[in-house]
Amino acid sequence: MKVFLSAFSCQPGKGSESGVGWHWAKNISEIGHEVWVVTRCQNRASIEAEMARQPSTNLHFIYYDLPNKFHWGAWKKYIWRFNIAENLSWAIWNHMYYFFWQREIARIASDLHKTVRFDVAHHITYASATRAVFLGSTDIPFVIGPGGGGERAPFRLRTQLSRYQKLTEFIRDVSIFISGLSPYVRGMYKKAKIIFVCTEQSKQIIAKKHRHKVHIKLQIGIESVIDNKVTLKNSQREYKKLLYVGRFIYWKGMSFGLKAFSMYIKTHPNTMLTIVGKGKEERVWRKLAQELEIENNIQWISWVDQEELKNIYQDHDAFLFPSHHDSGGNVVIEAMAYGLPVICLNLGGPAVAVTEKCGRIVDVKKKDITDVEADLCNAMEWILSDNERLQKLKKAAIMRASSFTWNNIVREAYSLIEKNIKN
Repeated sequence: MKVFLSAFSCQPGKGSESGVGWHWAKNISEIGHEVWVVTRCQNRASIEAEMARQPSTNLHFIYYDLPNKFHWGAWKKYIWRFNIAENLSWAIWNHMYYFFWQREIARIASDLHKTVRFDVAHHITYASATRAVFLGSTDIPFVIGPGGGGERAPFRLRTQLSRYQKLTEFIRDVSIFISGLSPYVRGMYKKAKIIFVCTEQSKQIIAKKHRHKVHIKLQIGIESVIDNKVTLKNSQREYKKLLYVGRFIYWKGMSFGLKAFSMYIKTHPNTMLTIVGKGKEERVWRKLAQELEIENNIQWISWVDQEELKNIYQDHDAFLFPSHHDSGGNVVIEAMAYGLPVICLNLGGPAVAVTEKCGRIVDVKKKDITDVEADLCNAMEWILSDNERLQKLKKAAIMRASSFTWNNIVREAYSLIEKNIKN
């Protein structure tokens, strides 16, 4: 097939949305399709360097930016006149720029379609269930996602948040609700042939009349899994080691994780928890660890490169990730690829990636914070207390991660797309 791929973010060697755009483009071409990728001009240097290193005749790039009057430098002086904080003003500009960029991308697709004759127009980044794109206005069969955006923290889990954090969650709730009223978003779903979303929560915010077109599929993947032998080396260690990797922000849920860990080490005092990352909540989490008197059982590590992170994964027994509304959670799949069973909540993308064969998914429905913390502690007990069970979970984690290689994810999605287009 000939594919028009909209990838606002797309850079090789990067994580997050940029990595998603690059890996989808690369793997769509590698499974035999010819791909025209439209992305931002700022991505050009890294893409062309990678294409020079690994040329592909199936992969073509078009670079487009809006005129200078739309750029951040031109807009910020007007937004700041209203005394809006820098982070908020940048977010407002980013949404506006993205909106108008997507409108222009539809025009580019229509013009190019006259000569190329595309089989499908696919929007991949930013893929969000709450943001409108306009490829459906072309004559090309239109596919969205996978994307998230509909994930929300249950109200029972918000009671201990600060006022600012509660306000942030409220604004998120309102924006999700308003997106469902937007004629642009509703029109996008009406015209889409296939809608890929990352989670059940994102599916539920789409109008019922369009849900028959929805398929749940994670957006993220990994290059490959590691050799099974690495899962065996830690099982006989006298003490166990838990790991968290991610940004230090409140909705990652590590305030719950720390309290659950404090319960667990009352009966397993030699257990260690390693927390890797950085962010605004570091001071809060460190203070909480001191109040819980568990600071001697915790190792704090700032951001590290991928090679060092690989060594950290291999030196631990299980992965703790109690996030409230991650649509993906790439570190969860990475952890499983290194043989770590995962403890997560039944919220967002981690609950899609993890099964009871390779970890523990803690149900939060109709539970308050105390119940969830106790269940997280029980999950630690179940995974770490039995070496034979831990070994089975480690092997199952690697097996599960193997289904989330980039090639598998893209191949499965395009098998469905091809079938739909032909029909």
